[in-house]
Amino acid sequence: MEFNCRVGLFILQLLVATFKVGKAHRFPFRGSAMAFAAPSKPKQSSIGQPDYQLASLDLSQKWLELVRNGQVEATVEVPSNNDDGGDKSSPEEMLRVRYGVTLSKEDENKCQEFVVQVGTEQHHENIRVINETLAQLQSDPSTTSVQYEMDGDFVAQLQLVRTLRPPPSPGFAGSTSSEPPPYDEKTDSFVAGPLRLELRPMVGTAKVPGTNIQYDVYHNVSPADSRGHFLLLPTLSLPMLNWRGQKFLPTDFDEMVHLASSVRPHGSLFLGFNSVGAGASQNHIHSHAWPSPPLPFLNEQEEEDSPCKGWNCYAVSKVKSMIDFYDLDGGNIEVTYLKYPLFCVQFSASKEHLDTLSKALYFASGAFGDAPYNIGFLNRPAMDDDGNIVDDSEDDSFVDVYLFVRSKEISSVLPSLKLGVSEAMGLFHAQSDKELEILKAIPGTRDEAGTEDDEERKKGPMEQALEDISYEARDELWGAMKAMLIGLDSTLGLEESELS
Repeated sequence: MEFNCRVGLFILQLLVATFKVGKAHRFPFRGSAMAFAAPSKPKQSSIGQPDYQLASLDLSQKWLELVRNGQVEATVEVPSNNDDGGDKSSPEEMLRVRYGVTLSKEDENKCQEFVVQVGTEQHHENIRVINETLAQLQSDPSTTSVQYEMDGDFVAQLQLVRTLRPPPSPGFAGSTSSEPPPYDEKTDSFVAGPLRLELRPMVGTAKVPGTNIQYDVYHNVSPADSRGHFLLLPTLSLPMLNWRGQKFLPTDFDEMVHLASSVRPHGSLFLGFNSVGAGASQNHIHSHAWPSPPLPFLNEQEEEDSPCKGWNCYAVSKVKSMIDFYDLDGGNIEVTYLKYPLFCVQFSASKEHLDTLSKALYFASGAFGDAPYNIGFLNRPAMDDDGNIVDDSEDDSFVDVYLFVRSKEISSVLPSLKLGVSEAMGLFHAQSDKELEILKAIPGTRDEAGTEDDEERKKGPMEQALEDISYEARDELWGAMKAMLIGLDSTLGLEESELS
């Protein structure tokens, strides 16, 4: 009953809320619209622990404390066979593996991954390969253990340890629908089983700004970034309200845009959501958070002296071409249909108009039904039309939301890799040297001088993969979204005229 009342109240607010009138800033399209670099050998990054906070919770220091106390690790059983397409291993053929993040012996503020095979002296081939790669990457104390390939504004990062993460919830594999299976707390790994969250130390509680709504923050046992990777969940202390499947409700849109606005320094954390069929593996409502910019982008900044910030480092945030746009609520909410390999619409609003932003997102989501989707959240300071920061104060900030709609989870370009919100943004997590090789730039696909005409050049594997999983009827979907937004806009205008 409490849950239904809460959703009903939010929907009612969509129709009767009042709004402040002001002029929003259209985030300038800049960067090199997939600015084209020649392929090179795999690189390593060399960046230490960054500062990042969410709702005044110092997650960076919390992460270091967890790693220092040996709490970012897990022991799992994985199949001993090397054939991904073969039969499952019998119980006797399963390997026990302990893996996680530890502090570097040379630098107590530098995190690095580790893998240890448990219960046998004979190392399995897969574990041996992972350890050899980690040892090679960690042999230089001045670098962080990340190997990557750049292809224009897209990057593929080697993530060997994430191959050991827990298996997906039943009914998730191969789904082409965002509708989750019926929720069952008995199969929910967040609240039941050996990896349930109550067995982990809670990182902290983040309060949604301006409300008493709380989110529980836990560390991810299979981090995508050794500097930090967190799970954000509506508090587990309210099971009737928040023990539910992996699907965004109106209240989730509202709470996440407000949480994104609380990130400090601006752009230092990326918040992301994967639906079923779009990278999600667990059927419990949750989002992800990790440091931004990711390590490869920071490394490129060091080499090229380019202005890399958390809000402008991803391939999608560098797009400077748009197909269409719609300014909602007199320009307070800017909605931009981007020219990008994967169907993507960017929603932008200032801190004062986040309630309207969340309503726009919810209305737009009604246009694609049960298609798989990803959502990326970033915040930034106030900027001028050239992208220069004009006010970096806490009171004046903007939130950018990237809504991706897709047709499927896995691309034929790389059938072994499940693509989530990170890949949608332009950062691919390769799980083997073979995958990294497949994703690297193809010689001749990039013109060193660059070109903005997609028809004049061949596209690299990462762009091809995103195009392959994209919602197919793009323009029709945008038309439906725009119609939903126009309907919302007319409601906002009607309410404003009634108040005046």
